[in-house]
This record gives sequence, structure tokens and C-alpha cells, in this order.
Amino acid sequence: MKNIAFTIAAVFAATTAAIADTSITTREGLAAIANDLGGSYALGADIDLGGADWTPIGNNTAPFTGSLHGNGYAIRNLSCTNSLSGSDYRGLFGCTSGAVLEGFSVSGTVAGKQYVGGLVGCITGGTVISNCIATVEIVATNSYAGGLVGACAGGSAVNRIVDCRADGFVSGSGMAGGFIGYVYAPAVISNCVARGDVRSAASYYGGFVGRLAHDDATISDCWCSGAVWGTGGDIGSFIGHHVRGTNVNCAVSAYANGPRPFCGSNPAITGGRLTQTEIKALSDGWPEAPKRAKSSAMIPISTPEELFAVTNNPSGSYVLTADIDFVGETIEPIGNYRNPFKGEFYGQNHGSSEKSGIQTASTPAASSATPQTRPSFSAAAWKVMWRTSPASRTRAASSATTAAASSRTRVPNRQWIAATATAAMVATMSAASRAELRLERWWALSRRVRRPGQFRSRHGFLL
Repeated sequence: MKNIAFTIAAVFAATTAAIADTSITTREGLAAIANDLGGSYALGADIDLGGADWTPIGNNTAPFTGSLHGNGYAIRNLSCTNSLSGSDYRGLFGCTSGAVLEGFSVSGTVAGKQYVGGLVGCITGGTVISNCIATVEIVATNSYAGGLVGACAGGSAVNRIVDCRADGFVSGSGMAGGFIGYVYAPAVISNCVARGDVRSAASYYGGFVGRLAHDDATISDCWCSGAVWGTGGDIGSFIGHHVRGTNVNCAVSAYANGPRPFCGSNPAITGGRLTQTEIKALSDGWPEAPKRAKSSAMIPISTPEELFAVTNNPSGSYVLTADIDFVGETIEPIGNYRNPFKGEFYGQNHGSSEKSGIQTASTPAASSATPQTRPSFSAAAWKVMWRTSPASRTRAASSATTAAASSRTRVPNRQWIAATATAAMVATMSAASRAELRLERWWALSRRVRRPGQFRSRHGFLL
């Protein structure tokens, strides 16, 4: 597989800008392309769009049909996020037909409903894109979302994307891909890379393409290395859903996607698996691709305390932000048949240390293991943890145990809280909370689970 050098400036600085091209050096000049969608243009400098709302150039009824030669320059701080829920055809360009885009990079954020891409929302009519890089965060409330192009759609002319790279995080709701969301028109995609993570809330998504559905569509010599995760079906490390089309000499990161199939809908469709060493060699000289879980509700986890606290909210969404070393601690699995884990857990390729020697409650730790100690919560902090929402209880517990971390104190789950409550703590509780506490202790005792610090009255429970 060829390595993509992306030496844009060296290759294009002296060759692509024709004399007749209109030179563009400002945001205003770039926006003015919308006044002549069939014109020929060339970038004459890097352009900072300043993060102000951007109106995509062209749409499905009036697409861009001209050419833009980048000369190796960059377009930065793209922000195409206005009218998120009701907007289609979103990107630097909304829609192109028979256009030529080459030799520039774009970075920023693009959001919309469907046909959402870092560079173009939708290409058709024989559009040619070459030597372009998109490091754009994509957020689509519906489908057809891709790191570089949202979709390739309609017509009989062959669309071509060559020597391009997409590094941005893609979040969609079906038919989403790290590079392109949906291909249902003749297309040749060659020697391209997708390194951004992909997250979807519906079916048909993959690390490179969400859905491939045309007989005359070919993807060759391409690879992707982002993690793919979410809900739904037909989820692939490279192709989400395959209907028609061909992939030749394509590969995925074995590390990022583990056992996930190359093609989500057809396990017979396979590709190569790149090692971390191979990916490092292929991407030599490139900046690191951003890794991101796109959700404000995501709870970051970087310590054992924060990981143990997942038991307080088994329906939450979590993201690992660092490797975790348990140092031989005895832990209990997260979730059980009564209270299973129902949320999302996004690892970002992090893990626990190989030397940790984790022990579970069902497998007793060696006698030399450091015992867990009772958390030193104040009555007020304990009361907050018990009575508030699971997420709030987790945050309160994390704050309350920060000072005790050096003594290997762990953030407790609700069962631990019930077992270690003092009389002073219970006295602060409402009648409803005391009833919950009694039920929690009854459940622990019915499973014959011995917990440190359990207190019993003559009735078996501390009221």
C-alpha cells in the first residue's frame, strides 16, 4: 500500500493556479464564490474564517460546478453550525457537480441534518477531489455524514477522490463514515485515509464508509485507523453496510477496532489489518489525529476511583482519557444480572496496566494485596451521594475521596455506601432513603456477600 506523502505545497505551488483563476486571499473572497458557482478560483494565501457562521458554497439546486485550486494553502476555523437540526448539504461546499477541488486543507466544525461533510456535503456529476485534507468535526442529526464528503450521489458520471485524508471526528445517525458516509453513484476513491473516530446512533456506519451501494463504485488502496462505536446494526471497521461496489487493497487498524468485522453487513468481505508500527510508518510526518467522544454528557475516566464509580450510573456514557493501573486492587465487575451495565463505554484505545493483576470479588486476592479502606466521607457528602441522581452521586463521591486517594480508598458504588454508613450518616436521611438503604442491605445479605463495616441492629439492619 502506498504511503500518502501529502506534500501539497511542493506539488501544487507552481503547477495548479492558472492565470485566469480568480485569486482568493480573504474570507470575503471565498464567500463570493457563491456569486459565480461556475468560476475558476485559486487560493493565494491561508484563510482564517474566524469561527463565524459559514454559509456553504452551493447546494443541491445550485451546486458549485467550477474549480478551486488550493496551491497548498489552508482554510482554518470553519464553523458551519447554524440551523443545525433542519439544514442539509453542509460543509465548506454544500454540493458540487462536475467541480474540481484540489490542493488545500480545511479545519473546523460542520453540523447539520444530513449530507454533512468536512469538505463537501454531497458530490455528484463527475466531481474530482484530489490532495485535500479535512480535519473537521462532523455532527449530523440524521444520515449521510463523512469526514471529507457526506455522500456521493446521483448521475452516471464517475466522481473521483484521490490522495485525500480525513482526520475529524464524525458523529451521525446512520450511514456515517470516517471518510465518506454514503456512496450510491459511480465513484473511484483511491489512496485515501480516514483517521477520525466514528460514532453513530443508528445502523450502517464504518471507519471509512458508512454504506457502499453502486456497481461502479471502487475504493482502492485506502485505510482507516479511527475507532468505530455506537448503537444499531451493520457496523464495520471499514465498511458499515455493503450493497454493491468493490474494495481493493484496503485495510484497517487492528488496534483501534479489535474484533469488529471489516464489513458490518457481510463478513465475507475482508481487508488488511495494520499494526501500530505500520500505521506510524504510513503516517510519518502527519499531525496526530484528534480523538474525541462527541457528547457533552460523556463522563471522563482517568483514575480507578472514577472507573469504580460507573456502578453508580450503569446507564451513563463514559470515555477513558488515560490508561488505568489498579495496582492489584480487589474490585467487583461493573453490573450484574439485577443491575446490568446499559450505557456506553468508549476506551479511546486506553486500557488497564498489564501488571495490575486485577482480582474480582469472586476470585479472592492474595493476602498481600492492599485492603480497601472505608471512605472518609462527611455526613453531608454521603447524604448527597445517596439521595441525588446517579451522575451527581458519582461526582460527589469523586470529590469526597480525592484527599484519600493516596491510601488506596476507592469511590464506592451504592452497595458499598450502604454497607459503610455510620449512624450519624443514616440520621441525616429521609424516610424514603432509609427504606432504600434497608432494601440495599437486604439484597447484599441475601447474596451472602460480606461487606466491610456492615452494621446490624437486632433486626439485621441499621435504621
